Amino acid sequence: MKNKKIILYCFIVSLLILLVASKSSPLYPLNDWCDANAFFTMGKGLFNGRIVFKDLFEQKGPFLYLIYGIGYLISNTSFLGVFVLEVVSSTIFLYLTHKIINLYLEEKYSYIILPLFAFLIYTATGFRHGSSCEEFCFPMMMYSLYELIKYARINEISYKKIYLVGFMAGLIFLTKYTVLGINFAFMVCLFISLLKQKNFKKAFISPFVYLFGMFTPLIPWLIYFGVNGAIKDFFNVYIFINLFSYTETKVNIFRKLFNCFYYFGRNLYANKIYMLIIFGLLIFPLFSKKINFREKVVVLTSLICSILFIYIGGIYFLYYILPILIFILFGLIYFVSYLKNVKLNKFLCIPYMILIIVLTYFVSPNTYLMKVKKENMVQYKFRDIIMKKENPTILNYGYLDMGFYTTTGIVPNTKYFEKLNFKYKKYPENMDELNKYIDNKEVDFVIYITKGKEDYPVSEKLGVTYELVSHEKQKFEGKMFDYYLYQLKEA
Repeated sequence: MKNKKIILYCFIVSLLILLVASKSSPLYPLNDWCDANAFFTMGKGLFNGRIVFKDLFEQKGPFLYLIYGIGYLISNTSFLGVFVLEVVSSTIFLYLTHKIINLYLEEKYSYIILPLFAFLIYTATGFRHGSSCEEFCFPMMMYSLYELIKYARINEISYKKIYLVGFMAGLIFLTKYTVLGINFAFMVCLFISLLKQKNFKKAFISPFVYLFGMFTPLIPWLIYFGVNGAIKDFFNVYIFINLFSYTETKVNIFRKLFNCFYYFGRNLYANKIYMLIIFGLLIFPLFSKKINFREKVVVLTSLICSILFIYIGGIYFLYYILPILIFILFGLIYFVSYLKNVKLNKFLCIPYMILIIVLTYFVSPNTYLMKVKKENMVQYKFRDIIMKKENPTILNYGYLDMGFYTTTGIVPNTKYFEKLNFKYKKYPENMDELNKYIDNKEVDFVIYITKGKEDYPVSEKLGVTYELVSHEKQKFEGKMFDYYLYQLKEA
């Protein structure tokens, strides 16, 4: 009964805060984030016979596309299904957060910490629109962190738990492998601890159990790619192109390490001043006598490994810091622990939640979009023009996926369906193929999205074999974009 009660509470907190904070919420006209739309397009393709990485090119992991594909099955042309899964993911994440809180405090303090913790995470600048792959990794990360801290407290862990943490690592690997910092820290801390205890047998068996757990979720995907002749595409796109075409490669290791903490600092500062302050307060639990030395070591190791894994590539975006922000939990636990002598009135829960929701509305960087009507968004204006043609094909050109495949419900008929964040010199194939589609008249409509400055060659056929039928301007992430809709001229 206690579990059901706290799970219900986690669900309510998740539902109410994400309704306000996430652009995937039905309170928003559309999640206009290019990444979320690209994931939705890949998920849609997955359930419409396209082989991910082979027939459709995008950079994240196949498990993320499965999540979005299930969301697509729930709602074909909106993010309602993705929102449902986002709330489920958040509920599991907050429940596991509660399990960590319970290692230090009585259950009643979870009712204070969980809404505040969720508010801080989901209103951070790094939350960035909602439904990110980092967000869907939260449950796996938090479970791994929970088992690591629990081991540090009781100095005991079963092979079953090691396998499960490995399994979580496998799911994270299949989503976004740069978020594996906590899982890497888990195995390092466990191995060193077992060696110190002279438990050599378990020290050397545990990594194999962990790796077996990690490999387990890969098996169905390897079968999927194998049957479809796409194993090479999987490794080439998801591993090699990401490692060598997307990140800095001509920088020595010392510069890489410096950049990790430099970019982390910049990212943290950009995620609101209160986040910087709360993160800084982590110093208190790290020096507190209430927390044993082993716990401090595993938390600090997990934090450092997370920073290294995320920023070692030498690039960063505002949302990169999102997985690291979960460590503010320990600062919250430490300070709430001083309320032990304060009597808590359960009737204050309702006004407390109302306050959190109101603050979410005013603090979230996303709520401005609630005021925009569907009919005023370029994604719906162009949809109405495009869908007048029977069975149209479209190409999102010049920028990342801006939601036209989502609003029209169209599955791309080309491998490259957007311009990715590659520099042209590093990976020219992306733009060269997009230009080839236009030159060969492979699509009925081209949506050309531009900020006015191009660092890639634009097809000369765009204004020749295709005619301009509409032009709109719309802001995205504070910048004004031009959207040009071109239609193939009739022969």
